[in-house]
This record gives sequence, structure tokens and C-alpha cells, in this order.
Amino acid sequence: MWIFYFVGLLCLVAVPLVASFIAGQFLFGSMWWGRHLFTRRRDVLQIAGPSGALLPAKTDDKGLLDRVLVSRRGAFGEDRTTVVDGISIAVRAQPRIVDEHGERVGFPWTREDRATARAVMHIALVADLSDVLPESVSLHADARADEVGFGDDVLFAAFMTGRLRAAVAESDRIGFLDGCVVVDSAFAADDARVQTLLAALGHACRRLHDATKDGHIDVGSMLVEHLATDDDVTVRARAIDRLLTRYREDGETRRLGLELAVEDGAAEVRLAAARHLGEDGFDIAVATLKDGEASSALRQRALRFLMRRFDYDRLRPLFDEVLEDEDDRLALIVVRRLGDLEDRSSVAKLCAITAQAKPDLAAGIAQALGAIGDPSAELTLIALFKRREVEVRIAAADALATLGSADAVAHLLPVAESTRTAHALRVAASSAVQLIQSRLSGQAGALSVLTPPDSGQLSLDPAGRGALSDSPADNPDPIELIE
Repeated sequence: MWIFYFVGLLCLVAVPLVASFIAGQFLFGSMWWGRHLFTRRRDVLQIAGPSGALLPAKTDDKGLLDRVLVSRRGAFGEDRTTVVDGISIAVRAQPRIVDEHGERVGFPWTREDRATARAVMHIALVADLSDVLPESVSLHADARADEVGFGDDVLFAAFMTGRLRAAVAESDRIGFLDGCVVVDSAFAADDARVQTLLAALGHACRRLHDATKDGHIDVGSMLVEHLATDDDVTVRARAIDRLLTRYREDGETRRLGLELAVEDGAAEVRLAAARHLGEDGFDIAVATLKDGEASSALRQRALRFLMRRFDYDRLRPLFDEVLEDEDDRLALIVVRRLGDLEDRSSVAKLCAITAQAKPDLAAGIAQALGAIGDPSAELTLIALFKRREVEVRIAAADALATLGSADAVAHLLPVAESTRTAHALRVAASSAVQLIQSRLSGQAGALSVLTPPDSGQLSLDPAGRGALSDSPADNPDPIELIE
């Protein structure tokens, strides 16, 4: 009898244990039936083809995923640790799913992803500096090589050398995490560029190691070293910007950094220093603006810096020079500023440069003249309205609505009534006509609407009585509509 009790007790204990084991295998995919159902539901098996291509959705090879990933990892080598410049760097190979362009594919995958995606092994480099970095350095953010996204971006500027920037790929991410420098690289593990990246990372980490003493990182000396020795202009410009941001008081580090930056052969570095010099930065910024060999983007930065920091009266003669510059993007910045300031003294200059202006600049001039509102610009705006570019004609029509007279209406009305004109241009011309009529309706020599059988047009009321009249052309006694 006791045997039955024993068997029953065993069943009560064993059945739940077996059921839990089976459920665990089903959920985590260790047993073949669990793996089959689990991976089929999430299409995990699709990442595993020996050449990296995805497998068909209904593959029945239950162990293929493990076998292929292991074989691919073996082909590229196991995780290993190498020493560069005395810095221990772990090289870790990780599977990544990418599309046909090499961009990472996230989960869940679409049908298009399954058709074109492939599995590759990429590397992550981890340089452990936990024994070197002070406890106060706790950076857990990351940033692309050309961005500044760290909690302490001054330290990032000091760490990122030109050599490292040149070695990383555009999509690589670099960050400090728990005392380690981590590079999430887009390179495959067998890419020859990995060795170049390893050498650059080791060199950057060695600099950080050598600058750390007594629980303190001498960031200033690292930034000055960038200014003195680094070949990368972006690195030097970032270095002087961060150095002057941190070291605001006069001191040896700030003085040495300024000397190196002001004498630097790159205008970008000199301009980065000028932003922190106040009045002393005026001449540097002006020289950068007038430097024909500098890039347009850099000259625009110099111009915007000057407009932010210095009075308009001081910049007015400089604006006249910029308006004649071959770079229309610079002239457009000045044109917009003149319009915002409603400077009537600039109207003659703006009108003089319209003849050779390209469409973007011509439209900007029309907008500025409309904002200023000087009637002397009407003829220039009418000339702009006759140009072929739609965006220029729309801007001119909007400006004429503000300052135009009956002469402007004679040019606007045919466009407003034409069925062959672009819709946006017809709307702008029609609105301008209505606004001009409304503005002139109470003046002597006001506008009258003449409606001959074939077309209507606006002309001066010969009676000059300050009213709008609607009359056929052949009617000698028009019916006046007096407001």
C-alpha cells in the first residue's frame, strides 16, 4: 500500500518539475522544439546563412543558428585582448544584422528586411582605464566622433585626437562607460582598418593616462597639446573653444592657448578663438570674413558672429562690401538683416545689386525692400516681378502690395487674371492688386475698374475724384460706385 503512496507523492513533485523544465526550454530555445517554435515566431533563424545572407522564413534546420554564428565567430577569431601603447584593449566580435546598404536593421524585421538583410560580425573595442581615471569622472553618455555629447565635453575634446577621428568610421560611436573607453565600430572584424583604429585608440588612451595624476586630469595641457601638434583643424578649433570655455580667468594655460590659436594658420581655429575675445576678436572675425580662400560656411559663421557681438553702425560699411561679394549666401544674410532693421539708407544699394542677383538673393532683396517700405524701390520691384523665376516674382508681388502704386497694378493685374500662370503667383498678384486698391482708394487720382467686353483692367480715374468706378469702355457716362 505504501508503494502507491510513494508513487503518488513522486508524481506530485516530479510533474511540476518536468513541466517547468519543458516550459523553460520552450521559452529560451535550448531544446529543439522550443528553439523551433521560439525562433520561427521571431524569425531569428533568418540571420544565419553561411555567407551572411538571411535564410528562408520556414527553414527547418533547428540548430543552424548556433552552428553558423559559432563558425563565423571562429572565422574572425575569438574575443581577444591586445596591448597598444601600454593600454589593454579588448576586441569583441558581435553579430549585427544590416541591410543592403550596411545600415543596422532593428527588430522586428519587415518583409523587405528579410529579403535584403544579412548577418555580419562587427567589432567593439573596450579600453579599460578604470584604474587610471579619477572616481569623479563618471561619463555614461556617448557621441559620434564629430559630435560633442559627453557629460564633460571638455574632456571629450581633449581625448579626441585627429588621428582617432581619421580612424573611426562615420557611424562609429565612442563613449566613456564605467571607467572604460568604448568604440562601437561599424567595421567587420576582419577589416584591415581595425588595426589602424586600435593604434589610434591606444594612442588617445595613453595621452589620457599620462595626463592623469593624483586623481586629477590635466585637461588644459591636453588641449594645448592639440593646438601645438595636432594636424586636424577641427580638433584644434574644438580644443581652443573648450579651453577658453573652461579657463575663463587669465592664466598660463589660457595665455598659451590663445597665442597658439591666434597664430594658427587655419582661419577656423582663429575664429574659434575670436568668439571668446570680445572686442579683440573683431579684427580676427573681419579678416576671416574677407578671406576669399576660406570656406563659405566659415565666412558665414564669421559674419553671424560679428552681427551678434557688434553694433550695426560699426558694421554698416562692412555690409556694403559683403553685398558686392561673389558669395550670394553672405549677401543674403546681410540683406535679411537690413530688412529686419528697416534701414532706408540701404535701399539704393539693394536696388543697385538686383540686376545680377541670383534667384535666392533676388527674392531676399524683394522681401527686404517690402519690409523697409520705401516707395522709391517700386521700379526695382516691378523689374523683379518681370523675371522668370516664380519665387522672385512672388516676393516682388508681396513687396509691391506694401508700397506699390497704380503703375504696379498695371503689371500685376494681367498676371492675376491669367490662367496660364502658376497658382501661387496668381494668388500673390491678386492679393497685391487688392491691397493697393484698398490703400489708394481714398487718394486723388484713385484707381477705377474698367470692364470692356473682352477684359477688365485697372486705370486712373480721369475724373480724379478719389472714387472707384466700374464702367464699360464704350460707355461715355460710367456709373460711379461711390463709397
